[in-house]
Amino acid sequence: MMRRVTIALLILSAAGTAACTVHHSDDPANGQQAAANQSVLVGDRRTAAPDAADAKAARALVHRYFNLVEKGDFAAARQLWGHDGADAGGDAAALAASYAPYSRYKVTVGDPTDIHSTGGLDCVNVAVSVDSVVAKTGRAKALEGPVMLRRDSNAKTDAASDSRGWRIWGADIRAPH
Repeated sequence: MMRRVTIALLILSAAGTAACTVHHSDDPANGQQAAANQSVLVGDRRTAAPDAADAKAARALVHRYFNLVEKGDFAAARQLWGHDGADAGGDAAALAASYAPYSRYKVTVGDPTDIHSTGGLDCVNVAVSVDSVVAKTGRAKALEGPVMLRRDSNAKTDAASDSRGWRIWGADIRAPH
């Protein structure tokens, strides 16, 4: 079941990448560097520095998600995914099943990338690393990768919401290559 969820997340990730690709501000392809809390327009795309309040809200949402997973509250964790949880690829039981192979799943949330805006969407990736133990074998397994979030560009104006409109739309967490 974990493989199916991972494949579904990879498919969602690949499909979403076409609509919203995240670039670091020092990416040579973009030819510019964004200073802290500034926004840079490159062609039809806009990037904002990762220490902006919006990027911090995205990182906080990833923290909240994995805290809910650790507590076993998969129904609430699923609601942090886009489309009222449908982007998680199944119901709360399916989400729980994707973590069932692990007797330990301890997540460290890293830094967000720059926020990339295009076509009415804001996107950001938040890096995570996982210290896990496979339940069947007792073997430690290191995992890492991005949790991908997006929102309608107009949602950021809702500062009353602590998530500032961010929702998870994909994750690509696996053993490092």
